[in-house]
Amino acid sequence: MTRLSNTGPTDTLLKIIRLQMGARYFHQAFFKGELDQEVIDRYVAANRHCFPEIDARSKRLTDLVVSERLDVEAVEFVCYDARLTM
Repeated sequence: MTRLSNTGPTDTLLKIIRLQMGARYFHQAFFKGELDQEVIDRYVAANRHCFPEIDARSKRLTDLVVSERLDVEAVEFVCYDARLTM
């Protein structure tokens, strides 16, 4: 499995921005209203703690979901189905 390495502060900042965008996108998919900055910060911290490195495939999938504003529930179903067939 290919791992993306941390090449410096710019790479870390980009990872944090992607996580913040993901938090906002997923919140908007399920809830009305704005997302508190504290929740965004906790989402970023939890992801960085649980997934310190992300493989290239997962990064592309997450970026695609957020950039194309894909149906979150459909994406979850596909990911769940893929885990069952492994």
